Amino acid sequence: MDQLADIKQEIAFTNTDIYKRFWNVDRYGRIDTPKPEESCRNELVEMLRHRLRPLGVIVEPEGHMVADKRADISVSLPGHKVLVELKRDYHPDVWSSAESQLDRFYARDPEATGYGVYGVFWFGEKRKEPIPAPPHGKPRPETADQMESLLLSILPEEKRVKIAVIVFDVSEPFPKG
Repeated sequence: MDQLADIKQEIAFTNTDIYKRFWNVDRYGRIDTPKPEESCRNELVEMLRHRLRPLGVIVEPEGHMVADKRADISVSLPGHKVLVELKRDYHPDVWSSAESQLDRFYARDPEATGYGVYGVFWFGEKRKEPIPAPPHGKPRPETADQMESLLLSILPEEKRVKIAVIVFDVSEPFPKG
């Protein structure tokens, strides 16, 4: 989680337009549409690999687990694994996937021992589709931080011990006309 938190900060506060790695751009380099989830995942995998390879930690996309299930990312050492499920902020199941996918299928892998990370890519104002309505009549979030807080609040307290939530703000920092 520390490495993911560092990546989150790097995306949000580096002046090298890292956020554009998660977007399709037009011929002038302006962001156009969010990349597909798999492409966003691949960008995150490369950022994690760069940080974790020197520590002997293996980072793989589409990690295979028991019962022929596949998490978006598997981060592992021999005998230990942390699985990561990712969604774009406007995915129809964004509010439920921490439990319905990550906890129910992936974190149950014997090497994961119930641990997992649920990550969401926040695209901000330029997303082409609206964020689905949150459960329990709660208002839609207006920032990545609000979405992270809301996702944590709807995750049952007993699951928060082993399931972490992180929202990566890949929105354009200063939208251009």
